Amino acid sequence: KVPFLSEYADKNGDRLNERKSKSVRLSGVYYKIAESLGGNAFEAMKKRAGRVYGCALKRECSIADGYLMTHHVQRCKDRNCVECNRVRSFSLQQKIRDITPALIAETNASDALIFGTLTIKNPPVKDLKICLKVMSKAFARMLARKEFKRVSKGGFRCFEITRGEAGDDLCHPHIHFLLQVVKEYFPTTSELYIKNETWAEAWTDCLDLEFKKHNEEEEKKHLKSLEKANVKDKGGLEDFIKNTTENNKKTYV
Repeated sequence: KVPFLSEYADKNGDRLNERKSKSVRLSGVYYKIAESLGGNAFEAMKKRAGRVYGCALKRECSIADGYLMTHHVQRCKDRNCVECNRVRSFSLQQKIRDITPALIAETNASDALIFGTLTIKNPPVKDLKICLKVMSKAFARMLARKEFKRVSKGGFRCFEITRGEAGDDLCHPHIHFLLQVVKEYFPTTSELYIKNETWAEAWTDCLDLEFKKHNEEEEKKHLKSLEKANVKDKGGLEDFIKNTTENNKKTYV
């Protein structure tokens, strides 16, 4: 933390200090992970921790009207770095702003855009990979439904994962989407307009279906692995019985 930064840049100095403190904590996590590794993996993780620690450690900047404006800074570009993710998100936003008008012009210049956010109950961090997979499939399933398919022409979708007040072992994954819809979608009195309640019901239903499908697939995998284990055990038992009966025709277990 730079103690005098919030005095000169009172508008965004605290936010800059907060983001840098998060990258320092992330580097500490990487160092702890490195301690549990060995060989090349240890060295690679140690270097990664060093890059994150040094991210935005030095800035060429100016301050005006309470805002600190960065002119040059070296970044680590780590996928988990708060500093770099913020820059990456701004870059993606700008790309969307640049290409969206052209995409709409190719189809129908009178079409509209809607922005939405879809989420689920905060899951444990260890289940995040499964949840992202299910959410992705649920989103595709929802847009394939008749009431959504007839109004949407395409768009952009991205995941955002935060912690916030979710708890020590919980996370908050959610989908942000920007959807191009036909001009007849608005006004809200249109028969094509989809109310918030309909979005929520469809999203919940698609999530339930995809989670159910995922659980069934996992159960099948588990049963198949048990069958393979049983076949191996059965073969071993048959060999044991055969050898035992040959040596002793009276009894076997």
